[in-house]
Amino acid sequence: MSKKLITEDYLRMNQQLHEDPGYGVGISEVVINSRLKIIGDVAREAKAKTILDYGCGKGVILEQAKQHFDQIEFYGYDPAVVKWSEEPPACDVVYSFSVLEHIEPELLDNVIDDILEKTKVAAILFVDTIPAIKSLPDGRNPHLTIEGPTWWRAKFKTRFRIFSEFEDSARYGAFMAPLR
Repeated sequence: MSKKLITEDYLRMNQQLHEDPGYGVGISEVVINSRLKIIGDVAREAKAKTILDYGCGKGVILEQAKQHFDQIEFYGYDPAVVKWSEEPPACDVVYSFSVLEHIEPELLDNVIDDILEKTKVAAILFVDTIPAIKSLPDGRNPHLTIEGPTWWRAKFKTRFRIFSEFEDSARYGAFMAPLR
């Protein structure tokens, strides 16, 4: 990891949030199943043998995916969770659900570049485009980058070839391949 991905202060805040047993585990079964379907569809198309959950938090979706797709080797990465804090390898598919909006704006390009470096075949990136309900320990909204689909699309297109997109009133997602 050559570029800075998170500041020490922000890392400590996120570690503090993740120490709460209830933080980051309230994902509905409907959301988990929809994410598993997306992962499965892209994994089949990419003939994936390895998949990385980038910003996996406590690993709720990651652990479900491991069970659901036991023929694929899964990795998780989240600097705020000790279990997932080591730099992961590049994988055939990288997915990141509701992570990028939490990244410090001055480091966002570094993180997207890191995702690009970790992506061999395809990436699935979903971002929330509205403020979060919760607050950071310092009172800020945890969605540090609140931008619409047009802004995110432009950011992704400088690094990836977008195959398909999803957007609704609160979220933007794209399925893409690295521009190499």
